Amino acid sequence: MAAALLLLLPLLSPLPGADTVSTLRETIVQRGASVTIPCHYEKKYKRHVKYWCSGYHWDNCKFLKRTDSPITDSDKVSISDDPSQGVFTVSMWRLETGDSGWYWCAVEIKGYETPDDRVYLYLTVTEDAGVPYVVNPTVTGQIGGEVSVQCRYGNPYRSRQKQWCRSGDWSSCQTAGSPGTAGHGSVLITDHTAEGLFSVTVSGLRPEDQGWYWCDISDQQLPVYLKVTEAKTTATPATTSQQTSSAVHTAPPTGQSSSLPPEDKDNGDEGGEKHNANSGQILLRLLIACGLVLLLGAAVIVAWKMWRRKKERRRNEEDAEQGQINSMDSTLPVSDVLYAAVSFQKKALQQEEAAPDPDSGVTYSSLCFLDNTAAPSRPGGVGRAKLSDTAVYSAVAHRPR
Repeated sequence: MAAALLLLLPLLSPLPGADTVSTLRETIVQRGASVTIPCHYEKKYKRHVKYWCSGYHWDNCKFLKRTDSPITDSDKVSISDDPSQGVFTVSMWRLETGDSGWYWCAVEIKGYETPDDRVYLYLTVTEDAGVPYVVNPTVTGQIGGEVSVQCRYGNPYRSRQKQWCRSGDWSSCQTAGSPGTAGHGSVLITDHTAEGLFSVTVSGLRPEDQGWYWCDISDQQLPVYLKVTEAKTTATPATTSQQTSSAVHTAPPTGQSSSLPPEDKDNGDEGGEKHNANSGQILLRLLIACGLVLLLGAAVIVAWKMWRRKKERRRNEEDAEQGQINSMDSTLPVSDVLYAAVSFQKKALQQEEAAPDPDSGVTYSSLCFLDNTAAPSRPGGVGRAKLSDTAVYSAVAHRPR
């Protein structure tokens, strides 16, 4: 009984800032998953420091993260403030069952007699695989179109009440089976108990519909962020609905997961165009460089071929000159012929008359060719001529008696 009273104490005690700071009351996640909690505040707190702390008693609340503290990669908790929407969000990752407990959304006032504005909630981390979860914690739709949100649950929650609420506004909650409006959009809520699926379709979207919502299943609020963008195509609302539904009907994770809403990147198309332009310039420079390399290579090849042709032409000319010299050397030069001088001597008349020679009336001469193939007599010297073995005999003259 005493333990039950302790659990009810935060609900029975007066809560400072209950009208200026608000959040969900209770949420549940599976072990190992993550969760994002939206904390709403009034515009007068736009420039104030916001923080997230844990503990049953406010006086002993342990600071976990502040908007003026740095965020490191090793942090298990992160905090982000959006003054334009009047909401700061807290994300917790890799949750364990020991992380279950009371947590506080608080705004620092910096007054000695004025306490900080704050509101509490209870987080349950369980190993039960049948806990409710949102299929897609962040959904996007275009102005005038529609978007669908799907929240799944296990058998223990089939007969429980399901509601769709605008975060921070409990009066906006709508029960499954009762069509109504959320902001300016039309809402259709359907509970498929056989499938364990609680679906919400919001149509006729307007910019005012952007913000945080809850899938409330058996008093467990599951945060969902709805982002509304301008229509950039001529697609009809029906087409937009099909595209959104296709994105939502993905396989559910093993447990509930949640993340901060993505930042609005209006300059995405412009960045893409710049990236494409830079890629085109780089490609053009590469093509120009390749063309220059090819031209240089072609010039080198042409120069080499011209040099080679010139060298062959010069070699042919030298061979032709050498051929003429060889042809001249092949003929019989005057120096290679040995002439035999023939001289006539007058004999005494008395000898002629005394001993007549029957062949004295004919003078013979021999003609021989020199053989130049003889080895030189000494290095660098001229070879000694050698008479050819073949001799030609001919009658030169006949002397009358």
